[in-house]
Amino acid sequence: MVAGRGGGVRDVAWSGRAEAAGTGVTQTTSLPLVVDMDGTLIAADVTWLAVAASLKARPLALLLILPALMAGRAAFKRRLSALAAIDVAGLPWRADVLAYLRAQAALGRALHLATGADERIAQAVAAHLGLFARVWGSDGAANLTGRRKAAVLAGAFPEGFVYAGDSGADVHVWRRASGAVLVGVTHGVARAVARQGTPVEARFPGAARQ
Repeated sequence: MVAGRGGGVRDVAWSGRAEAAGTGVTQTTSLPLVVDMDGTLIAADVTWLAVAASLKARPLALLLILPALMAGRAAFKRRLSALAAIDVAGLPWRADVLAYLRAQAALGRALHLATGADERIAQAVAAHLGLFARVWGSDGAANLTGRRKAAVLAGAFPEGFVYAGDSGADVHVWRRASGAVLVGVTHGVARAVARQGTPVEARFPGAARQ
């Protein structure tokens, strides 16, 4: 679903052909679109995928991972990214969201990736897709989620940005954003975005894997 030029919300089939022809263009689509990864771009959490990959490759990897967890989430994610080889090509991509992003890129829109996952994994995902101009991720010291992510993006895009996310933590980002793309959000999250008055550019239902 997407807001039309008149402000109403209508269903749109997210195909590259439809978007390239201008279907679903809204006032916010002139702004950069920043995309979350876990639960938004992919229908999974790469941190847990990395845990599984680490344990599969090295059954005693948990002994190497747990000390890092004591140092905080960002350090934990950084340690995992060093231990686990994630096959980014085999990630459970959300086909509907990817189609939307590719259509927006075809229209010349600037796309960026901002995730709480470790930035090494985020960079690998960005390199695989070839869609994103800039990439932000957790750096081993700071966990890029919630209010921290909101502050980083507001500073990077003082003229405004649209954010695509899926969780309650993303409500903090939508509070600072000029528009929202809602991906598989709960009714509670949708209501929180509505209460904030953030315009909704597009909505996607629950997980749709490729």
